[in-house]
Amino acid sequence: MTLSVNSAREVRVSNIFASVKAALMLPIVWLSLYYSAVLKMEINTRSTLHLLNVQVALLLAVLPANAPFVARLICTAWFALALRGCKRNLSSCKRK
Repeated sequence: MTLSVNSAREVRVSNIFASVKAALMLPIVWLSLYYSAVLKMEINTRSTLHLLNVQVALLLAVLPANAPFVARLICTAWFALALRGCKRNLSSCKRK
């Protein structure tokens, strides 16, 4: 099998994407370890993303005091849906 210049570039590009993904996921992995310690459950990165989604939705539904009613209604609906999805996701997590 011979390697051409294009395949070597493809390998380098895929390595760059993998390292960027790992660097972007590192804070989420740290946060999942923190959530695991606080909640005394095994929290994976997917569950961490669900928890973050609920937190952001709650902040956007509560904090902007002068936001239009429709925006608050949308954020409240987002919060309710995020909470339901998070609850469903966390029910599959194991207790420590």
